[in-house]
Amino acid sequence: MAGMTKEDRATEKLFSGPLCSCKNAVQADIGKLSGELFRRVDTEGQSIEVAAEALGLGTREARTLLFMFRKRMATALVGSMSAAHPARGPKPN
Repeated sequence: MAGMTKEDRATEKLFSGPLCSCKNAVQADIGKLSGELFRRVDTEGQSIEVAAEALGLGTREARTLLFMFRKRMATALVGSMSAAHPARGPKPN
C-alpha cells in the first residue's frame, strides 16, 4: 500500500495471520456481511457511510454490525494469543 511506513508493514505482517484466522472464526459466528464491513472500514480505511451504502446497509445498522464484529474479534484475538502463549508463573510442584 502506498504511504505505508516500514513500521506499518511490519505491524501488518505481525498481525495478519492471527487477524485472518480470528476474522474467519468471527465471520462464521456473526456473518460474512459484518466481515466485509470490517474489511472495508478497518482494513481498507473506507468511511463507514461509504461501506454501508456499498453493502446496502443503513449507517446505524452498519455501526452496530461493526461494533459487534470488533468486540468478537477482540475476544477471539485475546483467546488465540492466550492459547499460543500460556501465562508464565511459578511451576507446579
